[in-house]
Amino acid sequence: MGTLLSRTSVQTRLQSPVGMSFTEFSYQLFQAYDWLHLFQKYNCLFQIGGNDQMGNIMSGHELISKTCDKQVYGTVDILSNSGENNLEISGLTIPLVTTEMGDKFGKSAGNAMWLSSNKTSPFLLYQFFVRQVDSEVEKMLQLFTFDTVGGIKDLMRRHREKPELRLPHKRLAEQVVLLVHGEKGVVAALKATEALYEQSVTALGQMNASEVKSLFEGATIVDILPEPGQSVLDLSMKAGCFPTKGNTRNHIYS
Repeated sequence: MGTLLSRTSVQTRLQSPVGMSFTEFSYQLFQAYDWLHLFQKYNCLFQIGGNDQMGNIMSGHELISKTCDKQVYGTVDILSNSGENNLEISGLTIPLVTTEMGDKFGKSAGNAMWLSSNKTSPFLLYQFFVRQVDSEVEKMLQLFTFDTVGGIKDLMRRHREKPELRLPHKRLAEQVVLLVHGEKGVVAALKATEALYEQSVTALGQMNASEVKSLFEGATIVDILPEPGQSVLDLSMKAGCFPTKGNTRNHIYS
C-alpha cells in the first residue's frame, strides 16, 4: 500500500481538486496482476504502454519479481537482452498522441478509433483524420505515415498556399486507412465521403449496403420492407423521414 501511495501519479491526483476514487487507485493492482497472468501463461516478458501507464507497468514488474523471484527491470527505453541465467522482464513507455488541448485519445475519452472495421468503418476512420486541425496534421503525418520529412514539409507549404484544398489532411486520412484497411478500404471511404459531402448519386449507387449504413453510424435507422408498387413518397412517409407530404415531395424533387 505504501508503495502505491508513494507513486508520483497517485500523489498528484490525491492533491488535485478532483481527487482520486478507490476504483482508480486499485486499477493498477488489476493491471499488475494482468501482466503476471500473461507472464505465467504466455511468457510475456515485455510490456509497452503510453507514458500514463508507467505506474501500472511498475506495479506489474514488482509483482512478477516478488511472486516469481525473477530478475526484473523497470521502465526502460530499450529492450533488454536476456542472459542464460537471468530472465529479464522489461517495460517501455512511449509518449501519448494527444489532441490540440493535450487530451489523450482513447476509450475513456470517448474518441477512440478502432482497427477493426466492425467498430470503426473505413469511412469514419477517414473522417476522423481528415478533420484534424491544421496545427496537428503535420505531426500526425510524421507519426502515422511513411512519408519523408521533406515530402511532408512540401505538402504543408502547398497547404498554406491553398488551404481550401486540405491536401495534407486528405493525405493523412488516405494513408492511415490504406495502412489499416488496404486499398479497398480507401476506395470505400472515398466513395462514402463523395456520396455524403459532395452529394454524388453515382458514388451512392456504387456503395453496398454495409457502406451505406456506415454513413449513418450513430443515427436512428428504420428497416421497412417496401410493398409492391409503393412509391418513394409513400415509403418516405411510412419511414417518418419528413413531417408532411409536401415537405417530402420538396426533398424528393429537389
